[in-house]
Amino acid sequence: MRVLPFACVIAVLGAAAVPASPDRCREAYQARTFFGYACDANCALHKAGFAWAERHGITTPTACAAIDPELLAGCSAYAAEGLAPFDAGYDWALENEVADPSLCTGAGAAFGSGCRQYVDEAPSRETNRCAEAWPKRAEAFPARIPGR
Repeated sequence: MRVLPFACVIAVLGAAAVPASPDRCREAYQARTFFGYACDANCALHKAGFAWAERHGITTPTACAAIDPELLAGCSAYAAEGLAPFDAGYDWALENEVADPSLCTGAGAAFGSGCRQYVDEAPSRETNRCAEAWPKRAEAFPARIPGR
């Protein structure tokens, strides 16, 4: 028995077969991460560990062993990634599609600035990115309804 690719099913059944969720292109299908480490919704402990490592000039993940185990992942990420804090903030926001600037706090000023830079540059949630990507199927992607 042959399995039809999803695109074929849509082509055969039409746009009605596609759920009409306006944000479906931006849905998160996995938990938030902090440079490869799974974390909670705002990665607060990971960001705290990152800030601690920055303040203490940590350069190797083994140097993180002396801190609170809850902060270990953030400290290890700081040492292993070797990114400047501004770049790390931008990359973290990009990786997690951060749209709320309040999520940019907790990992130091430079990290927060990089994160906010991404938030300011990122496409608005009001932009219908699905319709832009598939203009011939725009009717399958209704415009976002204010307040939802």
